[in-house]
Amino acid sequence: MEDNIPTELFSIRANAGSRTYFFDVKESQDGSRYLVVSESRQNKVGVYEHHRVMVFEEHIEEFQLAMTQAIANVRKLREPSKANSLDDVRKVHPKAYEKWTPEDDHHLWALHRSGCSIKELSAEFDRNPGAIESRLRKLAMQAVDADRQLTKRSSDPHDPNVPPITALESSSVQREHTAQKDSQPDREQVDESSLPF
Repeated sequence: MEDNIPTELFSIRANAGSRTYFFDVKESQDGSRYLVVSESRQNKVGVYEHHRVMVFEEHIEEFQLAMTQAIANVRKLREPSKANSLDDVRKVHPKAYEKWTPEDDHHLWALHRSGCSIKELSAEFDRNPGAIESRLRKLAMQAVDADRQLTKRSSDPHDPNVPPITALESSSVQREHTAQKDSQPDREQVDESSLPF
């Protein structure tokens, strides 16, 4: 009888709450290898129940492919569809994730400087509040950089290390820089006191 006992070549377990899964690779006396997948779980009366599946070597590839596809679909079904998620967002904010145009930037910055709240800007641009705040931060950083560039250009307009100024910066920040220059000649940053962050 002992001669018929298969040789265990590899074994690993996976604990899953009240269940334990065993993956054992064995070899029979004739040299055939096979995988044994076992489930052990304790029932309500405290008795352990065991279930076992055997997959022989010639069927391993088909088994692996089916198992991989099944696991991928479990994960996929648990994750919300990006397309559906975007559709849901755009039901509330029609322009969500659309590219900002220079005209949008001009309009947004002007309304923000005039005192509009994030909620008002969100409604005006059909975008969620987070997108409005993110865009304002980016525009504010561009404005600070442009102000510094203008200050440097005024001292050395031919310096090749000064990058070019964008349309938004040249049309809005330059006016602010010129208006503030007489009263605050040493200032290197635009006024961000009205920013909500």
